[in-house]
Amino acid sequence: MIESIRRLLFKETYKKGIDPKDLHFVKRSGGDFSSEGRALFEIFSPRSEDPIWIVKANRSKAGNEKLAAEFERLKKMRKGISEDLRDSLPATLILEERPTGSISIETFLPGTKVSLFFQEGDRKMIWRNWHSYGSAAIRWLERYSEVETPFEIHLNREWFERVALAPLENLASVWVDVQPEASSLIDRIRATSIDFDIPLKMVPQHGDYTPGNLIAMEGRLGVIDWSPVDLSNPPLMDLFHFLLSSSIYLGRGLAEKPYEVLTDSRFLEGVQTELRAIFLQAGVPVEARIPLFRAAFLKKIEGYLSKPQAVESSVRQWTRLFGDDKAEVIEEAIVSL
Repeated sequence: MIESIRRLLFKETYKKGIDPKDLHFVKRSGGDFSSEGRALFEIFSPRSEDPIWIVKANRSKAGNEKLAAEFERLKKMRKGISEDLRDSLPATLILEERPTGSISIETFLPGTKVSLFFQEGDRKMIWRNWHSYGSAAIRWLERYSEVETPFEIHLNREWFERVALAPLENLASVWVDVQPEASSLIDRIRATSIDFDIPLKMVPQHGDYTPGNLIAMEGRLGVIDWSPVDLSNPPLMDLFHFLLSSSIYLGRGLAEKPYEVLTDSRFLEGVQTELRAIFLQAGVPVEARIPLFRAAFLKKIEGYLSKPQAVESSVRQWTRLFGDDKAEVIEEAIVSL
């Protein structure tokens, strides 16, 4: 496979004056590509400290389709995005679809993952970084809403049952097996009150908008690892996933539990201007925030549990965010913005 990638990159290496034989490959994730696996590589030149390209490879039929959908989405977005945001997305270079395994190649975004800024430095620095990069990440979501074509949903009981409760019934028993304290959360979600019908316009969500997929570049933010368009994702899912996952990274840096970070007044106050702006832009009234928040949380749990091998450590970590009475405190804070 490595030789296939060298061949595919011949034109790109020629432009940069690099001999394809001198490229250095580092596997960052993935299993055994010789079977049904997938893999992600970073490619370095002899003269570069940072990678130049990212290669994603897959051998399963479903994986090949997902790879192609990710590639085409990113390609379309790069064409439609405003010029000042274009460099915040990787550029798509090559997609080779083959029955024996597909390969996509895109440019690497140089910079530092935002997740590192939430984990390094003293407490004062970490909270300052949260205010700076947390605000920037939410503002990016506001701008992104201008890029892809919006579609309308009706936030009502039928929508919540279809998007949240039906998947919940399928995964509830597995979830409790992994983390017994999930049972109280499941009851709480089932009891979600929706006695309204609100039309909302939304754009397709990134799919995994977390600090680990955000790159602090010179004067701007980069966003990587886009998922295929999934219109079943709830509005503002990216926003809520970003807030929840940020509390986990900040907890590591501050030596606190994520729940303690979420309920610290500095957390939401640090980004409240941006949060209010995105709620206003999305047309989400106060009464819709908790149903959307719960639907987004469930999507994350569903994603972990639906993998061939459930990511049990992640399920436990996210479930512990809301153990006991924590969910009520966090939801009240979101509503009070």
